[in-house]
Amino acid sequence: MQEVGLLDARLIGNLVWAAGARSVVDVRVAGELVVAGGEALRSDRHRARAEVRAIAVRLRQPVDASRG
Repeated sequence: MQEVGLLDARLIGNLVWAAGARSVVDVRVAGELVVAGGEALRSDRHRARAEVRAIAVRLRQPVDASRG
């Protein structure tokens, strides 16, 4: 097996980071498929969006200056 040099390692790392998130199609974590075809398998997208909307509504509320 050929040893990977520092420049080779940097090249591989740069290729991975330069590709961008849209290039990720499948992801495995500890052998478990967690993203397939670009879709997350372990999260509820509708629930997550509802939670983000609720937080956004809360963040738009005026801040009470008396609550120091």
